[in-house]
Amino acid sequence: MAPATINRYAAALAAVLTWAIKKRIAPRGWENPCKGIERRPEDNEVVRFLSESERVALLSECKKSVWSKLYLFVLIALTTGARRGEIERMRWGDFALGLEQPVCSVNKTKNGDRKVLPLVPAVVEELRRHMGAPTALVFASKRRPDVAYNHVPSWHRALKGAGVRNCRFHDLRHSCASYLAQSGATLLEIAEVLGHRQLSVTKRGPRQIASRLFNVVVAWARSAARSASGTLAMFFAINDVRGFPASISSCPSRKCQ
Repeated sequence: MAPATINRYAAALAAVLTWAIKKRIAPRGWENPCKGIERRPEDNEVVRFLSESERVALLSECKKSVWSKLYLFVLIALTTGARRGEIERMRWGDFALGLEQPVCSVNKTKNGDRKVLPLVPAVVEELRRHMGAPTALVFASKRRPDVAYNHVPSWHRALKGAGVRNCRFHDLRHSCASYLAQSGATLLEIAEVLGHRQLSVTKRGPRQIASRLFNVVVAWARSAARSASGTLAMFFAINDVRGFPASISSCPSRKCQ
Protein backbone atom coordinates (compact mmCIF):
# COMPACT_ATOMS: atom_id res chain seq x y z
CA MET A 1 0.00 0.00 0.00
CA ALA A 2 1.35 3.44 -0.95
CA PRO A 3 2.47 5.80 1.86
CA ALA A 4 -0.07 8.42 0.77
CA THR A 5 -2.89 5.87 1.01
CA ILE A 6 -1.78 4.83 4.51
CA ASN A 7 -1.70 8.48 5.58
CA ARG A 8 -5.23 9.05 4.27
CA TYR A 9 -6.57 6.00 6.07
CA ALA A 10 -4.88 7.05 9.30
CA ALA A 11 -6.28 10.57 9.01
CA ALA A 12 -9.80 9.25 8.37
CA LEU A 13 -9.60 6.91 11.38
CA ALA A 14 -8.24 9.70 13.58
CA ALA A 15 -11.12 11.96 12.56
CA VAL A 16 -13.72 9.33 13.47
CA LEU A 17 -12.14 8.71 16.88
CA THR A 18 -11.87 12.45 17.56
CA TRP A 19 -15.55 12.81 16.74
CA ALA A 20 -16.36 9.96 19.17
CA ILE A 21 -14.44 11.71 21.95
CA LYS A 22 -16.21 15.05 21.32
CA LYS A 23 -19.60 13.33 21.36
CA ARG A 24 -18.64 11.51 24.58
CA ILE A 25 -19.16 8.16 22.94
CA ALA A 26 -15.63 7.07 23.90
CA PRO A 27 -14.85 6.27 27.57
CA ARG A 28 -14.01 9.21 29.84
CA GLY A 29 -10.29 10.03 29.77
CA TRP A 30 -9.72 7.94 26.66
CA GLU A 31 -7.10 9.34 24.28
CA ASN A 32 -7.07 9.04 20.55
CA PRO A 33 -4.49 6.33 19.74
CA CYS A 34 -3.95 7.83 16.30
CA LYS A 35 -2.08 10.76 17.81
CA GLY A 36 1.02 8.61 18.05
CA ILE A 37 0.97 7.55 14.42
CA GLU A 38 3.69 9.22 12.40
CA ARG A 39 2.89 10.29 8.88
CA ARG A 40 4.84 8.42 6.26
CA PRO A 41 6.81 10.45 3.74
CA GLU A 42 4.90 10.71 0.48
CA ASP A 43 6.80 10.34 -2.74
CA ASN A 44 4.32 8.39 -4.82
CA GLU A 45 4.01 10.62 -7.84
CA VAL A 46 5.34 9.06 -11.01
CA VAL A 47 5.76 11.87 -13.52
CA ARG A 48 5.18 10.56 -17.02
CA PHE A 49 5.05 12.60 -20.20
CA LEU A 50 4.14 11.44 -23.67
CA SER A 51 6.87 11.76 -26.24
CA GLU A 52 5.98 13.24 -29.61
CA SER A 53 5.95 9.82 -31.28
CA GLU A 54 3.78 8.38 -28.50
CA ARG A 55 1.34 11.27 -28.77
CA VAL A 56 1.03 10.89 -32.55
CA ALA A 57 0.48 7.15 -32.29
CA LEU A 58 -1.99 7.45 -29.42
CA LEU A 59 -4.17 10.09 -31.10
CA SER A 60 -4.15 8.07 -34.29
CA GLU A 61 -5.46 5.04 -32.40
CA CYS A 62 -8.06 7.17 -30.62
CA LYS A 63 -9.49 8.20 -33.97
CA LYS A 64 -9.93 4.50 -34.85
CA SER A 65 -11.76 3.70 -31.61
CA VAL A 66 -15.22 2.13 -31.69
CA TRP A 67 -16.18 4.88 -29.23
CA SER A 68 -16.47 7.90 -31.51
CA LYS A 69 -15.67 10.41 -28.75
CA LEU A 70 -12.40 8.92 -27.46
CA TYR A 71 -10.33 11.24 -29.66
CA LEU A 72 -12.19 14.29 -28.31
CA PHE A 73 -11.91 12.98 -24.73
CA VAL A 74 -8.14 12.60 -25.00
CA LEU A 75 -7.66 15.81 -26.99
CA ILE A 76 -9.38 17.87 -24.29
CA ALA A 77 -7.15 16.32 -21.64
CA LEU A 78 -3.98 17.00 -23.62
CA THR A 79 -4.77 20.60 -24.55
CA THR A 80 -6.46 21.83 -21.36
CA GLY A 81 -4.90 19.66 -18.65
CA ALA A 82 -8.38 18.95 -17.26
CA ARG A 83 -8.75 16.05 -14.85
CA ARG A 84 -10.61 12.93 -15.95
CA GLY A 85 -13.48 13.58 -13.56
CA GLU A 86 -13.80 17.16 -14.77
CA ILE A 87 -14.06 15.98 -18.37
CA GLU A 88 -16.57 13.27 -17.50
CA ARG A 89 -18.83 15.85 -15.81
CA MET A 90 -18.76 18.31 -18.73
CA ARG A 91 -22.13 19.20 -20.20
CA TRP A 92 -22.79 20.91 -23.51
CA GLY A 93 -24.09 23.97 -21.68
CA ASP A 94 -20.66 24.46 -20.10
CA PHE A 95 -19.17 25.33 -23.50
CA ALA A 96 -19.25 28.74 -25.11
CA LEU A 97 -18.21 27.89 -28.66
CA GLY A 98 -19.87 30.94 -30.19
CA LEU A 99 -17.56 33.40 -28.48
CA GLU A 100 -14.66 34.94 -30.35
CA GLN A 101 -12.47 33.03 -27.90
CA PRO A 102 -14.20 29.70 -27.06
CA VAL A 103 -14.03 28.50 -23.47
CA CYS A 104 -15.42 25.82 -21.19
CA SER A 105 -16.55 26.54 -17.64
CA VAL A 106 -15.65 23.88 -15.09
CA ASN A 107 -17.79 24.45 -12.02
CA LYS A 108 -16.69 21.46 -9.95
CA THR A 109 -12.99 20.70 -9.55
CA LYS A 110 -11.00 18.51 -7.19
CA ASN A 111 -10.15 21.42 -4.90
CA GLY A 112 -13.62 22.96 -5.13
CA ASP A 113 -12.58 25.99 -7.17
CA ARG A 114 -14.22 27.05 -10.41
CA LYS A 115 -12.04 27.45 -13.48
CA VAL A 116 -12.33 28.43 -17.12
CA LEU A 117 -10.61 26.37 -19.81
CA PRO A 118 -9.51 28.05 -23.05
CA LEU A 119 -10.28 25.87 -26.08
CA VAL A 120 -8.00 25.58 -29.09
CA PRO A 121 -9.44 25.34 -32.64
CA ALA A 122 -8.92 21.57 -32.98
CA VAL A 123 -11.03 20.94 -29.86
CA VAL A 124 -13.74 23.38 -30.97
CA GLU A 125 -13.98 21.70 -34.38
CA GLU A 126 -14.28 18.26 -32.81
CA LEU A 127 -16.90 19.46 -30.31
CA ARG A 128 -19.06 20.83 -33.09
CA ARG A 129 -19.12 17.38 -34.68
CA HIS A 130 -20.86 15.96 -31.61
CA MET A 131 -23.11 18.79 -30.40
CA GLY A 132 -25.90 17.83 -27.99
CA ALA A 133 -28.55 19.33 -25.71
CA PRO A 134 -27.24 21.95 -23.22
CA THR A 135 -28.04 19.82 -20.17
CA ALA A 136 -26.68 16.57 -21.61
CA LEU A 137 -23.31 15.13 -20.64
CA VAL A 138 -20.77 15.49 -23.44
CA PHE A 139 -19.42 12.02 -22.75
CA ALA A 140 -22.61 10.27 -21.67
CA SER A 141 -23.15 6.54 -21.45
CA LYS A 142 -25.16 5.15 -24.35
CA ARG A 143 -27.39 3.19 -21.99
CA ARG A 144 -27.61 5.70 -19.14
CA PRO A 145 -27.40 9.31 -20.43
CA ASP A 146 -27.08 10.66 -16.88
CA VAL A 147 -23.87 8.69 -16.29
CA ALA A 148 -20.46 9.18 -17.90
CA TYR A 149 -19.40 6.67 -20.55
CA ASN A 150 -16.95 4.02 -19.36
CA HIS A 151 -13.97 5.06 -21.45
CA VAL A 152 -11.47 2.72 -19.76
CA PRO A 153 -11.69 -0.26 -22.20
CA SER A 154 -11.41 2.04 -25.23
CA TRP A 155 -8.53 3.94 -23.61
CA HIS A 156 -6.59 0.75 -22.89
CA ARG A 157 -7.13 -0.55 -26.42
CA ALA A 158 -5.82 2.73 -27.83
CA LEU A 159 -2.74 2.55 -25.61
CA LYS A 160 -2.07 -1.03 -26.67
CA GLY A 161 -2.58 -0.24 -30.34
CA ALA A 162 -0.23 2.74 -30.10
CA GLY A 163 2.41 0.75 -28.23
CA VAL A 164 2.33 3.24 -25.34
CA ARG A 165 3.28 1.59 -22.06
CA ASN A 166 2.99 2.61 -18.41
CA CYS A 167 0.71 5.53 -19.19
CA ARG A 168 -2.21 6.57 -17.01
CA PHE A 169 -4.91 8.95 -18.16
CA HIS A 170 -3.62 11.43 -15.57
CA ASP A 171 -0.32 11.51 -17.46
CA LEU A 172 -2.07 13.49 -20.19
CA ARG A 173 -2.39 16.26 -17.61
CA HIS A 174 1.36 16.03 -16.94
CA SER A 175 1.99 16.17 -20.68
CA CYS A 176 -0.10 19.33 -21.02
CA ALA A 177 1.94 21.00 -18.28
CA SER A 178 5.14 19.94 -20.02
CA TYR A 179 4.01 21.36 -23.38
CA LEU A 180 3.09 24.68 -21.76
CA ALA A 181 6.45 24.86 -20.00
CA GLN A 182 8.28 24.16 -23.27
CA SER A 183 6.33 27.01 -24.85
CA GLY A 184 7.49 29.49 -22.21
CA ALA A 185 4.54 29.54 -19.81
CA THR A 186 5.45 30.47 -16.23
CA LEU A 187 4.82 28.18 -13.25
CA LEU A 188 1.99 30.47 -12.15
CA GLU A 189 0.32 30.33 -15.55
CA ILE A 190 0.65 26.54 -15.67
CA ALA A 191 -0.78 26.26 -12.15
CA GLU A 192 -3.82 28.32 -13.16
CA VAL A 193 -4.38 26.35 -16.35
CA LEU A 194 -4.31 23.10 -14.37
CA GLY A 195 -6.36 24.52 -11.52
CA HIS A 196 -3.74 24.16 -8.80
CA ARG A 197 -4.09 26.25 -5.65
CA GLN A 198 -0.35 26.36 -5.12
CA LEU A 199 1.48 29.30 -6.64
CA SER A 200 -1.81 31.18 -6.82
CA VAL A 201 -2.08 34.91 -6.34
CA THR A 202 -4.99 37.15 -5.36
CA LYS A 203 -8.16 35.72 -6.89
CA ARG A 204 -9.28 37.44 -10.07
CA GLY A 205 -12.73 37.43 -11.60
CA PRO A 206 -13.51 34.86 -14.35
CA ARG A 207 -13.13 37.52 -17.04
CA GLN A 208 -9.52 38.34 -16.12
CA ILE A 209 -8.56 34.71 -15.53
CA ALA A 210 -9.93 33.54 -18.87
CA SER A 211 -8.25 36.43 -20.68
CA ARG A 212 -4.77 35.64 -19.44
CA LEU A 213 -5.05 31.86 -19.73
CA PHE A 214 -6.51 32.07 -23.22
CA ASN A 215 -3.50 34.09 -24.32
CA VAL A 216 -1.14 31.52 -22.79
CA VAL A 217 -2.75 28.59 -24.59
CA VAL A 218 -3.09 30.39 -27.91
CA ALA A 219 0.56 31.47 -27.74
CA TRP A 220 1.42 27.83 -27.16
CA ALA A 221 -0.65 26.83 -30.21
CA ARG A 222 0.95 29.49 -32.40
CA SER A 223 4.41 28.39 -31.32
CA ALA A 224 3.62 24.83 -32.36
CA ALA A 225 2.06 25.89 -35.65
CA ARG A 226 5.17 27.77 -36.77
CA SER A 227 6.98 24.48 -37.25
CA ALA A 228 5.71 21.34 -38.92
CA SER A 229 7.55 19.38 -36.24
CA GLY A 230 6.46 21.67 -33.39
CA THR A 231 5.47 20.14 -30.09
CA LEU A 232 1.75 20.39 -30.80
CA ALA A 233 1.67 21.29 -34.47
CA MET A 234 -0.42 18.22 -35.20
CA PHE A 235 -3.23 19.54 -32.99
CA PHE A 236 -3.82 22.77 -34.82
CA ALA A 237 -4.72 23.86 -38.33
CA ILE A 238 -2.20 26.61 -39.02
CA ASN A 239 -4.75 28.89 -40.66
CA ASP A 240 -7.08 28.54 -37.68
CA VAL A 241 -4.32 29.40 -35.22
CA ARG A 242 -3.14 32.43 -37.17
CA GLY A 243 -6.71 33.62 -37.38
CA PHE A 244 -7.15 33.36 -33.63
CA PRO A 245 -7.23 36.73 -31.89
CA ALA A 246 -4.16 37.73 -29.92
CA SER A 247 -6.18 38.75 -26.87
CA ILE A 248 -9.51 38.04 -25.32
CA SER A 249 -11.87 40.94 -24.84
CA SER A 250 -14.73 39.21 -23.11
CA CYS A 251 -15.63 36.06 -21.25
CA PRO A 252 -18.85 35.09 -19.48
CA SER A 253 -18.72 35.99 -15.81
CA ARG A 254 -21.11 33.19 -15.05
CA LYS A 255 -21.58 29.67 -16.33
CA CYS A 256 -20.96 29.54 -20.06
CA GLN A 257 -24.11 28.85 -22.03
